[in-house]
Amino acid sequence: MKALKNIVLLILISNGVSAQTIFQGIAFPVANGGIYGSFRPRLTLDRSGDPVVLWGSNIGGYKGFTATWNGSGFNLPFRIHPTSIIANNVESPQITSYGDTVHVVYSLSPAMSQKVRIRSSIDGGNTWGEPVAVDSLNTQNEIATFPSVTTDSNGHPIVVFMRQNMDYSNPRYVIRRSENLGATFLPIVDATGQAPGNEACDCCFSSIYMPTVNEVIIPFRRNANNTRDMWASRSTDGGLSFAHAIDLDSTDWFIPACPSSGPVALFFGDSILTAFMSEGGDGFPRIYLSLAQRDSSVAFWNDTLAIAGGTSIAQNHPTLAGIGDTLGIAFEHNTGTDNDIYFAWSTTGISGLLACQPIPVGAGSANQRTPDLKFKNGLFHLVYADNATGNVIYKQLAFSPLVSMEHQQSKSLNVYPNPSHLHFRVQWSEVAPFNSELTLTNSLGQVVRRLDVSGMEGITLEQGGLSGGIYFLQLRGSNRLNGYVRVVLQ
Repeated sequence: MKALKNIVLLILISNGVSAQTIFQGIAFPVANGGIYGSFRPRLTLDRSGDPVVLWGSNIGGYKGFTATWNGSGFNLPFRIHPTSIIANNVESPQITSYGDTVHVVYSLSPAMSQKVRIRSSIDGGNTWGEPVAVDSLNTQNEIATFPSVTTDSNGHPIVVFMRQNMDYSNPRYVIRRSENLGATFLPIVDATGQAPGNEACDCCFSSIYMPTVNEVIIPFRRNANNTRDMWASRSTDGGLSFAHAIDLDSTDWFIPACPSSGPVALFFGDSILTAFMSEGGDGFPRIYLSLAQRDSSVAFWNDTLAIAGGTSIAQNHPTLAGIGDTLGIAFEHNTGTDNDIYFAWSTTGISGLLACQPIPVGAGSANQRTPDLKFKNGLFHLVYADNATGNVIYKQLAFSPLVSMEHQQSKSLNVYPNPSHLHFRVQWSEVAPFNSELTLTNSLGQVVRRLDVSGMEGITLEQGGLSGGIYFLQLRGSNRLNGYVRVVLQ
């Protein structure tokens, strides 16, 4: 097991809204930017919660690279394709993972070549299979570009990409789903035709999620006669069809130009939380949050984050992460002279996120771009491009005290005795489903025990060599959290 043992958390910042504080970790350069570049870094986490970072480069040709964590830093980058790919701050490769199965998707250069590719790893990004073609267009007069990817609960990839004519007319998003870890793909399915206007913004990326076994959701920016608002297409049959569209965005921003920015989302029960940039309010780029029920046709509300620095501040490129009431959002914050990465957080759900005053979290220069954020085992993981040095930067953000990470307590998971000494019994309310896992995490978010508990209703654990302190038990199965409880070891 690899653990992030060498990251020292340095800076303590308080959030008066949620009475939580944030520790900021030191900034790690992922690779030498002078050699490997830093376009639009993306991030995923392996089974142990360690980062796998992906980014693009234009140094010596347009390329893409991944790098994995080795316990104290990042391994040498791996080039994801032997020839030129599309890599810039608008479109670059995308990454996802399920356990140690990792997928990256990208477009080959030039865009007119209409070639989207996927490359997969089954060992956390340390080794990779060969590139596989995803696109299968019916005519040589179309373009395939802007791919993104998610996985189902077995690690099989679902890829969304833009399909449009060679003259950039009729842009729409389509998906292809694999049932064999990306070796082959099912036929193309049109994903965005249900939104009124029937046209996606031809220069704005989308995102894709599979929050439940049969549900696929694609938030995207629509272009209805230059109204550049946000919609989500929803499938309830695993991506075989998309019969439902949700209007996420009441700003109805009208602009006859390209925003080059798309939406991201998180899911809570039957709700979808979306973050995106719009200028439909005061005429300045702002990060908006949107909350909608997944079976609705319109969002409940849209609202902006708190603004630090005056009304002329510009915000862009949001990224969301979190579970339950623990939420974080990172984004670009531009004062007109500086472009920094800012972060807002909450342990009290969406209301706390809206009330939180965002803070700067980028280290180094005031020339930072395109953040990506993930959350696991009580830690936020952040990457961004530092344009002054040309490096991709990775750092951690953690709460103190480390409580209310996903849920304060879970009644479905019981521990006795608690506090405990020498050994303790963990019990849950029903037989754990296949592929269920019990993890014990220390106060730094490091996994110190990991057990397969499939088919069990409880287990007795020995304290062994663990030092006294606060720990967190999590029971996961069927790609969701089934129980969470704090344990005190004496």
